[in-house]
Amino acid sequence: MTAALPALAKLKPNPAWASLPLFDRTGWKGVAFGEFAESIGERAEPKAA
Repeated sequence: MTAALPALAKLKPNPAWASLPLFDRTGWKGVAFGEFAESIGERAEPKAA
């Protein structure tokens, strides 16, 4: 992890962040989780998988 620290030090904030486009959420609707996701109840053992 210490090798990643110099790379993190190079990160700088974007001064134009406030003018970046946001998601256009017009026309979006709320849906129940079960409408777009499937519940899977089976488990896998890490060694067997």
